[in-house]
Amino acid sequence: MSSNISATTATAPEPLSLEPLQGSITSNNSSGNYASSSTAYSSSSNKNDPHNPNHPEEAPHVYGWRFYAVFSGLVATTLLSALDGAIVATALPTIAATLDLGPNYVWVANIYWLTGYVMLPVWIYVCFTLPL
Repeated sequence: MSSNISATTATAPEPLSLEPLQGSITSNNSSGNYASSSTAYSSSSNKNDPHNPNHPEEAPHVYGWRFYAVFSGLVATTLLSALDGAIVATALPTIAATLDLGPNYVWVANIYWLTGYVMLPVWIYVCFTLPL
């Protein structure tokens, strides 16, 4: 039993053009048709358009040491907060068994985080009163 299967070759689609459109829809005239104007990019017009090939590239913005110090502090704070939550979650069964909480074990994590949030304004005040 032989089957006659013919293989078809698929052709790749044409790549998209990155050239700007040569015409655009501008207005609706009285007959209901849209009029097309052929406005193309030129080097004299649209100088501030970033898609214009003659648009001058901006210099990369260089951040100072203060930006990197603040950014590093935020990253370290986020990492410590994540580790803090993981430590509390890991120790929660032991803490709940020691305090004999039973089904109220959820309050351990809530009290831990609530205490941290209550102390937050105190630490902010201390940071603003210290001379830097």
